[in-house]
Amino acid sequence: HGSFYEQEAKEKLQTSPPFKMTEKACFTARGDLRTLARISLPLMFYLFCECLTLASERVFLSYYSLEAVQGALSGLYLAAIFQLSTVAIASMAQVFVGYYHGGGERIQIGPCVWQLIWFSLLSSLLVLPLSHLASLWYFKGTAIEQVGREYFKVLSYGNFLFPLNAALTSFYLGRGKTVLVSIATITSYGLQLLLSWLLIFGVQGIIPPLGAQGAALGQCLSLGSLSLFFFFLLMRKSHRDCYQTNQWKLRPSALWGFIRPGLVRALNQFVIRLYWILYVSLILKKGGLYLDVLTVGGLVFAFFRFIIVGLLQAMLTITSNLLGKKSYHELWRFFRSSSLYVGMISGLLFIVLIYFPNVLLCFFDPSSKALFTQLFHKINLSMWALLTLIFMQCCPLAALTAMQDLKCQFYSTLFVSTVPFLSVYFGLKWDLLQPDQIWIVSVCEALIFATVYSLRLRLNLATNKLDFLSRKVTPLKTN
Repeated sequence: HGSFYEQEAKEKLQTSPPFKMTEKACFTARGDLRTLARISLPLMFYLFCECLTLASERVFLSYYSLEAVQGALSGLYLAAIFQLSTVAIASMAQVFVGYYHGGGERIQIGPCVWQLIWFSLLSSLLVLPLSHLASLWYFKGTAIEQVGREYFKVLSYGNFLFPLNAALTSFYLGRGKTVLVSIATITSYGLQLLLSWLLIFGVQGIIPPLGAQGAALGQCLSLGSLSLFFFFLLMRKSHRDCYQTNQWKLRPSALWGFIRPGLVRALNQFVIRLYWILYVSLILKKGGLYLDVLTVGGLVFAFFRFIIVGLLQAMLTITSNLLGKKSYHELWRFFRSSSLYVGMISGLLFIVLIYFPNVLLCFFDPSSKALFTQLFHKINLSMWALLTLIFMQCCPLAALTAMQDLKCQFYSTLFVSTVPFLSVYFGLKWDLLQPDQIWIVSVCEALIFATVYSLRLRLNLATNKLDFLSRKVTPLKTN
């Protein structure tokens, strides 16, 4: 990092008006339990609010028409492929921001974020034609063809907002400012609910009722407002001085350097979605109790997903900062703290799922509550084991992502996920798999992933692959 460009930028900063290199609420990465809780809990809270927002939106659509609900859900499944793939690339900004912040190279943060803002805007050039072709095939001949296409079309035009928001929030998440992101995002969810209600049902004489299309439009408008808010904060004078956020020019070579690690991550997300769709299609064809068990387990998993994402984001922030600081003793301390933290969450989850299952079952429709209760008591232990093993994956997965060891994740997904898919395929074909056993297959898959990620991390640590970023990350020309 002793390049001419970096030295020139530092000299420029020294001759400019004085500014504070450390802000009042500056995040200092440590490996203790308190730091992990302080970063993860606000993230979990706003992700929980996201789950409630999406559920409320489905309730609104159910009052409009059943077709609107079906079209929105089907369109969302297809849109998620494009959203998750682009977000996987843009959110790599969190790794670089954390690395630069931890290493004290803050003048590199602004140019880095700007390159991924450019990626988000340019992604529409690829997403729009691909999404159009995908929608022609996906909805063709279905009962919800028109509704689904209208919903998906709005999301495809607004797809760039998802990676854009990921890039902008990475400027704050990478520096540990999770409370600001949480408050702003929760506020945007309130705006989304208001806009969705107005656009779904309309306002007499002002806004016509748009149904599912209105729900998609409300989501895009609220996300656009949130991105605009973060952009104005990004361009504050203190940020321009300290982090060089006024260095907005597109630099193709730098852009490629930042998105290249994320390409493997995006491909990994695509493979995960593909395997899940194939897995679900086998259960759908079997139907009956198999579909009921899949539905109940899927609802439980979706309800607790906010813990998984919150843990992963928090651990990614801390590990990238510690690697940037080259504070390897704190990294080992963080691994121990994260194990204790995961154990505490797993213990609380065990109490909820095993001893107080009615807390979750009360949300089910009364007409199907009896069946769901019976099935839930058969799979609650499997769901607890599955969620616990996924929690255990978060720490090594975050560390490998911060190390940019993304090929390991891709190859693991490609080969490890094949085993449970084939197990379910032949188990259903030969009637060897009982309905309550389909989630046990997922537990075995999660156990393999947790083992592979942990062994890979230990291998990297044992072979001293911790200084990789000093070779991979090139300082940008900031003058």
